[in-house]
Amino acid sequence: TGGQLVTDAQLTGTALYSLTRNGQLSGTELGRLTDAGTYSVSYTGGLVAGNSSYQLAAGSGITFTVQPRALTVALVGTLANPLSKTYDASRLFTLVASNFTLGNFVDQHGAGASINQTQGMFNSKDVAQANQLTVELNASNLVVGPGVNPDNYVLPSSVTAAANITPRALMISASSVAARQYDGTRVATVTAGNLSGTVSGETLGLVTSALFDTA
Repeated sequence: TGGQLVTDAQLTGTALYSLTRNGQLSGTELGRLTDAGTYSVSYTGGLVAGNSSYQLAAGSGITFTVQPRALTVALVGTLANPLSKTYDASRLFTLVASNFTLGNFVDQHGAGASINQTQGMFNSKDVAQANQLTVELNASNLVVGPGVNPDNYVLPSSVTAAANITPRALMISASSVAARQYDGTRVATVTAGNLSGTVSGETLGLVTSALFDTA
């Protein structure tokens, strides 16, 4: 007649089911902190219909996925480890654990967590253009505390922050000024000394000029 069929097939007993995670038997209970993965739950038996006109049979299971939780990561400079370096003709930058902050953990899972990535990359090797630092991240860069499953969390693929490269100080030694007879001018003849402090592979020259303080 098109209406709903209502029965008195009351169920008694304890439902039994199987639970697998990523194709492996995982147990029979799901908790709030279920690990990330693909699960399949299937009824296997244990229930009896109160109405003998009905029989219960195990049907196909349901599949669902618990996605890893996305963490937030920020790059920060500290007094001991600022996001800055002296010019060295390279875009590479060395990081330490204190240069990262982590967030969005469940409960206290963030206690003891850190990032072990130690290398970042500037957008330029040159002082005038270098203003941004980028760090690439992957799953192996997440370090968590005891009892925490790192597979339940996912890091962003990269993180960026403002940063800078400062000029490199050079030293000049053993320069000399030639003695001369008075000629009514302040012009002096200078012999350039030794230049040190340059980056390996780079060659710099000195252009010298000087004036006496009086003629």
